[in-house]
Amino acid sequence: GRQSKGKVRRYKCHGGLTEILSPIFVEGLVVGAVFGGQLIESEEHRKEVITSAVKISGKDFDTVCKETTGIPVVSSEDVTHVERSVRGLASFLEQLFGIWSQTQKHAGLRRRLLEATISGDIDELLSKVCIAVKNYIGVTQCSVFLLNKKNQLMLRATTSPFFMVKSADGNLQKVPTKDLIGKVTYELGEGLTGWVVETCKPYFIIRVQDREKGKVS
Repeated sequence: GRQSKGKVRRYKCHGGLTEILSPIFVEGLVVGAVFGGQLIESEEHRKEVITSAVKISGKDFDTVCKETTGIPVVSSEDVTHVERSVRGLASFLEQLFGIWSQTQKHAGLRRRLLEATISGDIDELLSKVCIAVKNYIGVTQCSVFLLNKKNQLMLRATTSPFFMVKSADGNLQKVPTKDLIGKVTYELGEGLTGWVVETCKPYFIIRVQDREKGKVS
């Protein structure tokens, strides 16, 4: 079924022990869950577990006490760590299953990239990489910048038909992409493109024009 993501449930099992569960979501659907626990959170909780175990198993009180002696009391802080670990594992599996799911949907991606690689034409390869990544991720456009001999980031390929470029007077003008390939450059640290390369960190932004300080908006 469909539920909200990222939730961890802490509950008592039939024997009274604390268990922790986190669902695994793929494309909004629950496809599994990660369980952890069977914990005792306090000595008072241990008494509750023993009482419950006596009722369920039919064993005498002393026997159940001996059997539960080896179960340590887990502090509230450690229980929180367990919750985070369970959620972290569930999140990892979500990403793993998500990648697998997307790979199945776009089985032709590697084939198209391989064909471009075999062609030996770097410009054709970069152009096809842009198109393949754009279709794979589902974005409106994709561009590739590579470092040139001057250690500048140069536009080498893009799926965009045109760029909005600042003219000498500071106004934006629409310029066809074919006139910009190999000409638009960024210094390291300039604009979002230069910042990402300089810091080696990914960046997600809704409105590029609100943050971009370089030459291309």
